[in-house]
Amino acid sequence: MTVNPTRVSESDSETHRPTTAEIIEHLSRFDGPPEQFLVNLLAVQCHLASAAGGAILRVNPSGGAEMLAVYPPLSPGAAAPVWLAQSAESAPQVAAGGRPAVKPLHGPDDLYGAPANQNIILLPLRGGSGVQGLAAFLVTTGDQRILAATRERLELTVSLLSLYEMRLTLQQRQSDLARLRLAMETTAAVNEQDRFAGAAMALCNEVSSRWKCDRVTLGFLKGRYVHLKGLSHPANLSR
Repeated sequence: MTVNPTRVSESDSETHRPTTAEIIEHLSRFDGPPEQFLVNLLAVQCHLASAAGGAILRVNPSGGAEMLAVYPPLSPGAAAPVWLAQSAESAPQVAAGGRPAVKPLHGPDDLYGAPANQNIILLPLRGGSGVQGLAAFLVTTGDQRILAATRERLELTVSLLSLYEMRLTLQQRQSDLARLRLAMETTAAVNEQDRFAGAAMALCNEVSSRWKCDRVTLGFLKGRYVHLKGLSHPANLSR
């Protein structure tokens, strides 16, 4: 599901355009998968910067550019538009330089020698190990002041990607800590027992309770047979 910067009120059917702060707050709380976040990020960036299109590219080790997300989405089987093809061509050079770049895009109707009416803004996306990707935007304007202001606005919104990455990292750490706590609590319950039989029973009961198992057994392989050493909830066992 893509973030829609324009929503319609159900009461009066009047179009309501949320403020920039509302859009950014909504995106900063997004917790969906990365590929969905990138499309939503591009939609918001294009809306705020009045860009005709946007894309997230990644430069692979062979020096080519891979498209991770594009907005508006391309039709199945459709060829990449000219601006996207030129963005992929310029991506390795801009990523290597690590600095934003603006590439003019001349159309077939442009007069010879006249400034381009369309420009591609290329913004490197930095991570912990340097430039990891590139954001490209198609902006329809020949005014250099408007173009500079648009680039600054886009550079500010790129920080939302770092915020999303930090949230994913925090969620992963919280998940790892929860798993570690679960293992430590299970180990502590087993260590309370003084005898092996009690420890085996405690382990089976803890695993059964914490992981919602119907029955847990512990056995040791001896020859061709498994010798049962522990069983969860033996009182509920029917002969």
